[in-house]
Amino acid sequence: MSKDMMPQRSDLVGKYDSYISENKKLRAEIENLRDRLYLASIKVADARVEANKLRARVEVLEQALGLLTTLVPSMEVDSSDPLGMARKIEATVRAALKEAKP
Repeated sequence: MSKDMMPQRSDLVGKYDSYISENKKLRAEIENLRDRLYLASIKVADARVEANKLRARVEVLEQALGLLTTLVPSMEVDSSDPLGMARKIEATVRAALKEAKP
């Protein structure tokens, strides 16, 4: 390779500096993405914990409603309308108590 075809030292240094600068930017972006991923994973873990708590709460409420249905043995369980079931139970119990009063 002839001397005039060889890249100049200043060109090589400039390219090297450019590569180093780009490398630093990419490393900073990778760190930023790692931090964001870590925070997102914490949020997901917190959401899972909260979802598990809510599932447990729903299970307790379903059991409570199941126990209340024993007050009205003729009642059909309607899991799509638990509030409606509770209202029917309440109305039936109130009516029974009213009848039972002397």
